[in-house]
Amino acid sequence: MATGREQQILGDHDDQVRSVAFCPDGKTLASASFDRTIRLRDIPSGRASQTFSGHRDHARSVAFSPDGKTVVSCSDDSTIRLWDKATGRGRKTLRDRDDSRVLSVAFSPDGKTLASSSSRNSIRLWDTASGRETRNLKGHGHKVWSLAFSPDGKTLASGSADYTVRLWDVDNRVWKDAAKGHSSRVKSIVFSPWGGTIVATAQDGAVRRWDAVTGGPRRARREVSWYSCLQIFYLSTNDQSRLIETARFQMLLTLRP
Repeated sequence: MATGREQQILGDHDDQVRSVAFCPDGKTLASASFDRTIRLRDIPSGRASQTFSGHRDHARSVAFSPDGKTVVSCSDDSTIRLWDKATGRGRKTLRDRDDSRVLSVAFSPDGKTLASSSSRNSIRLWDTASGRETRNLKGHGHKVWSLAFSPDGKTLASGSADYTVRLWDVDNRVWKDAAKGHSSRVKSIVFSPWGGTIVATAQDGAVRRWDAVTGGPRRARREVSWYSCLQIFYLSTNDQSRLIETARFQMLLTLRP
């Protein structure tokens, strides 16, 4: 991690890898693929430990619960599936009531709320324990490709094909700011570990940083190719944050300072 050198290429899915997520303990990596499966891999060996099958169409996004015991995935089959990490068994299956493709999922920091976004421009909040839909957030003018909760859980950020990043007040169910400046679809977003900055990547390869309070721009970078900007996240190591990018067509992890 200190050098930023590529460590491994993990390419055992049968189709495009659309999303990856580290377990909070850092010992497991999950990946979601167009081959309709979710795979778990041991870190640092990279060996596949489990494969979750059940989606009937492309798997789009994957995330771990904050306690690391549950894996959530979503798919073009309009479902969100919660899996037991230890056993691989399905715990719940939630369905988008508009029968939309579900494009992204994210857990709140306390694990009590699950957010999902759809191809019909909406964002849904779910009670994790009951599986009940609690809120439907609308405001984007196109598909919502990515979601991220702030570290305190009070703000939800969403990135859309309408070229904007929106910040939502979770408690009051309203969007409070929109970050405008991208010139193509916003494909992935993440909060910094301290919560003050949002990093977003777009389909044109631009990486932009936004103030998480005001929605104002901070600094733009244009260093990644179109197909390598679909998933980004911070990994905190020894009090330093590294930006991680994943490629579209295979599991390729690139570390950037």
